[in-house]
Amino acid sequence: MYIKEFRIKNFRKLKSCIVEIDKKQTVFVGANNSGKTSAMTAIKSFLKDKQMSVLDFTVTNWMTINTICQKWVENNSTENTELDLEADYKNLRKYLPTIDIWLNVKEDEIQYVSDLIPVFDWKPELLGLRLSYEPKNIETLYKNFKKEYTKVSKIWANNTNLKIKPRNIKDFLENKISSSFTVKLYLLEQSLYKTECDEFDEQFYENECQSSQFEKLIKIDLIDANRGFSDANNESYGCGGLTEQAKSLFDKYLDPLKEPTEKDIDAIEAIYEATKTFDEKLNISFEDIKKEINSIGYPGFTDPKIKVGTKINLSESLKHDSVVKLNVIDSAELTNDDDHFLPEKYNGLGYQNLISMILKLIRFRFDWMQNQKGFQHTEDTIIEPIQLVLIEEPEAHLHAQVQKVFVQKAYNVLRAHKLLGDNTQYTTQMIISTHSSHIALETDFSSLRYFKKCDIENLKIPCCNIVNLSNVFGEDEQTQKFVSRYIKLTHCDLFFADAVIIVEGIAEKILLPHFIKNSAPKLENNYISILEIGGCFAHKFKPLIEALGVYTLIISDIDTIDSENKGVCPELNKNLKTNNSTLKEWLPKEESYDKLIRLENKDKQNEASNIMICYQIPIKNPNNSEQEFLPYTFEDSLIYTNVAYFKKLTTTDGLTKKLIEAIDKLNSSEIFNEIKKIKKAEVATSILYKEDLKDLQTPQYIIDGLKFIESSLNPQPKLMEKDASAN
Repeated sequence: MYIKEFRIKNFRKLKSCIVEIDKKQTVFVGANNSGKTSAMTAIKSFLKDKQMSVLDFTVTNWMTINTICQKWVENNSTENTELDLEADYKNLRKYLPTIDIWLNVKEDEIQYVSDLIPVFDWKPELLGLRLSYEPKNIETLYKNFKKEYTKVSKIWANNTNLKIKPRNIKDFLENKISSSFTVKLYLLEQSLYKTECDEFDEQFYENECQSSQFEKLIKIDLIDANRGFSDANNESYGCGGLTEQAKSLFDKYLDPLKEPTEKDIDAIEAIYEATKTFDEKLNISFEDIKKEINSIGYPGFTDPKIKVGTKINLSESLKHDSVVKLNVIDSAELTNDDDHFLPEKYNGLGYQNLISMILKLIRFRFDWMQNQKGFQHTEDTIIEPIQLVLIEEPEAHLHAQVQKVFVQKAYNVLRAHKLLGDNTQYTTQMIISTHSSHIALETDFSSLRYFKKCDIENLKIPCCNIVNLSNVFGEDEQTQKFVSRYIKLTHCDLFFADAVIIVEGIAEKILLPHFIKNSAPKLENNYISILEIGGCFAHKFKPLIEALGVYTLIISDIDTIDSENKGVCPELNKNLKTNNSTLKEWLPKEESYDKLIRLENKDKQNEASNIMICYQIPIKNPNNSEQEFLPYTFEDSLIYTNVAYFKKLTTTDGLTKKLIEAIDKLNSSEIFNEIKKIKKAEVATSILYKEDLKDLQTPQYIIDGLKFIESSLNPQPKLMEKDASAN
C-alpha cells in the first residue's frame, strides 16, 4: 500500500492542485515562495496536527466566505433558519481547505481498509479519502458569530469610526477557529478519481465516516526547517542537540537494564563489576569520615552500620555535553585518549545537523516498528502500513557535499530494519522540500515535483500549480534522457529560478551579467538561471520550459545558410534561411531569413507571453545612416554595436589585425570571414581581461529580450477593480 497522490484545495497558495507522490522519495522544487512549504504544511495540518488558522485559507476565498456568512448577522429574520444554514453550509464547503488522499491498495491489504471501503463493488487498487476542514456544527457557528457581531455593532452605532472586531466571519474566527472548526473525513468513490481537481460536487460529502481506522493507516513524521542549532559559543546551547537525541534513543530503545535480553548480559555484567569495584574504592575513601561519625557515639551496638554505595543510572550519565564527541586526531593509537576528543558543540553546524537528522530518522524507524525495550510483537500489534516522512529544507547548515550524502542515504536509513528493507508489507515514503540544486542533482528526474507560480482570478494573488517532471516529455525517452542528464550536469538551479535565460555560446554567457547591469538593472534583484546550450539543442528544452511556466528568454543566433546549406553572410532578398533549429522548431517557427528579420518583438513570444526569443536584427552604420549591417552571430552584432569601442582594443589576446582592419572598413563580408576564424570566447575574454566595460553597449536585440524579462518579473502596479484588502 502506498500514497499515490494528494489533491489539495483552498489551502494558502494551493487553490487547486494535484501532488503526485513517488513510491519512495519525492522532492519538491521551485522558486522561493512558490508553494512548497504550503504543500508540506497542508499534509502535516490535515494528517497530523488537525489544526489550522484563518491564514491557512486561500486568501481570495475570504471575500466569498465573508459574503456568505454576513447575511447571518444582517438578516434579523429567524424563519427558515435551518434550511438557509444547510444551503450556506453546502456553499461554504466550496471554499474551505480540503485534501484528497488517493491510496493504492492491493487485494491482500484490504484488512487495513475494510471500514473505509465506500461500496460493495469496490475493486482493489484505488481508495480515495477526503479530509475537510469545516465547521463542527454550522448552527453553533451561526449563533456564536451573531452573538459576538451584535455585541460590537452596538458600539459602532455610537461611534461610526470605531470598528471593533468581529467585522466579519474571518475576524470572528481569528481566535476561535480551533473551537469552531475540525477535520472531517469522507470516503470517495473510485469513479471520482478521474474527476478534475477543481470540480466540486456535493456528493463527495455524502459518505462521512469516523477517522479512527484512517489514523491507523499512515504514520506521519516530520523534520522541520527550524531545527534549533545555534552557535557553538552561545551559552544557551547547553547540553541539548545531539546529546538529548542520543539520551532519548538510549532511554527508550537501548538501555540494557530495561527488560534485558541475552544480548544485554555482557553489558549488565560490566555494569555490575564497575559498580562493585567503585563501591569498594568508595568505602576505603570514606573510612576516615566514618571514624569521625563513630566519635559522636553513632552507630551504637544496635544501630545499623554505615556503608557508602552507588547506583549507576545509565540514562543520567548521558546528561553532559561530551556524550557525543569528535576525535580531532585520526590515529588508531589515540582513539582511546580523551585528550584528543572534543564535545559535540565544537563540531561544525553542518555535521551536527547531518548527525541530528540521521538520529531523527533512526528514531522515526524505531517508533514505527515499535522497537521499545521489552516490547513483544504479537498478532495484535498494530503497525501502520505506511510511514510518511516529511523533511523541510535539509540543506540548512549543510555544505554541498553533505547535502548530496544526506539525500543519497536518508531513505536507506529509514528502511534499515529487519521488517523493512525490500519487504512490501510496510511502505516508507519520504517527501523533501528544498531550495538546493545539489539535492535536486542527486534526485531521480522522475521524483521531482516542480511548484510553478501563477496568479488567480486576475487579482495578481500568488498561487501555484504542481508539475510532475516525469511526464513533461511524453514518450520521447531519448529527449528526456538528454535534458535530464544535461540539467543534472550543469543547471539544477533551473528549478529554483525566477526566470531563465538560454544562451547559445560562452561569449554571451560571459558578458550577460554586464548587459543586465547596463540595460536591465532591476534583474539584478531577481534569481536568474543562465543556461548555455548550443543552438541545435535549445529546442529540446521546449517541453520542460513550457511545463515549468517560468519566464524564459532565448538569446539565439540567426545563422543564415544558402540553398546549399552553407553558412553565408546575411543578405536580404536572397532566399536565405536560418540553420537554427530553435528558430525553426520552437519560436517563432520560421526559417525564412527575410521573414525572420521583419518580425516584431510580440511575434517572437509564445501564446502565454512567458517565453521570448531574440536574435540578430539590422544595425545602422554609424558612418552612414542609410546603410544597415546584418549581423550573423552575437560576435559581429557586438562589434557593429560598438565600433568605436573595438577600435580602441589592441590586436593581442583575442582580436587579430585583420579583424581590426575589417571593423575600420565596416565591411560585413570581411567581418563575417574573420569572426569565423576566432574562437567563440576570444572576444569576450579579451574584453574582460584588459578593457573597461562601462563603455561597452548591449546589442539591441539582447536589450529587447532583457526588457521583456525585466517587465515580466517587475510589472508596473495597476489599480485593481476589486479591493482584496479585506483578505
